[in-house]
Amino acid sequence: MLQIVKEGMVWVKKKIGGLLVAMFLLCANQAWAHTSLKESTPKDGEILTQSIQELTLTFATKVEQTSTVTVSTSEQETIALDSLVIEDGQIKATFAEPLKNGAYEAKWEIIGADGHPMEGSIAFSVDAPVVEEEIAVAPEPEAV
Repeated sequence: MLQIVKEGMVWVKKKIGGLLVAMFLLCANQAWAHTSLKESTPKDGEILTQSIQELTLTFATKVEQTSTVTVSTSEQETIALDSLVIEDGQIKATFAEPLKNGAYEAKWEIIGADGHPMEGSIAFSVDAPVVEEEIAVAPEPEAV
């Protein structure tokens, strides 16, 4: 009888231990599930050969509507946004005007699905060919 009780206690301890391990792994997975930037258009460090009017940031999980994006030049001038659309794990920022040649930094601040605030940035440059406008020259009057 005593042997049966001991075996039962060992079985209960194993089950409790297994449950504790499962709970730890479940909770640890939540702690490690911080949102991260999965991809961006343009990419970090990219040199664009044509001007753009939209920036897209895609995150690994859903981000909250209170998330923000600020784009600035290398001279710290903020670029005006026409719109900022946040859907699930993606943020699309549309600029009021196409970006001119130069270096830019896009800083983002989000609250991910796990409730943790996150921030980061990407840098990119625009180096589009400059198209010169033709200037019409009036013909010189004929000498009489």
